[in-house]
Amino acid sequence: MLRLWLDYEDLTRIRVTPGLSPIGHTVLSAQALRGTGPPSVPAAWRSRTCAQLTGPSRLLLDLV
Repeated sequence: MLRLWLDYEDLTRIRVTPGLSPIGHTVLSAQALRGTGPPSVPAAWRSRTCAQLTGPSRLLLDLV
């Protein structure tokens, strides 16, 4: 378990923005490509897109 201790000064520097962060979009996209989420992504698109992934993109998909 990772425990973070935040004091008042730390909390005043936190910014909350509407919507997902870029990493959030990346994780959700990777889940859609892997098929681990709900079946909202068409299978044909998923298989075409996965076939085109190479190098760092394939590694990222495997890691997320």
